Amino acid sequence: MQDLVPIEIFLSRHEAEVVRGFLLDRGVESVISIDDVGGQLPGLNTLSGGIRLLVRRGDLKRAKEILENLD
Repeated sequence: MQDLVPIEIFLSRHEAEVVRGFLLDRGVESVISIDDVGGQLPGLNTLSGGIRLLVRRGDLKRAKEILENLD
């Protein structure tokens, strides 16, 4: 995937995975970007700015609509 932009930032990988699943179920691919040294330092993600959920720039509007309707 190229031309990726962040759509949401999470403190929990589990939460990011759940939202990623919602997007995928609705046809929007996404990628989780996390700096936790391969899972060795899970708390590091808080210091590095959180866990970022990224989507293609062209899918950003659709992904935002999906997330707004999750509530």
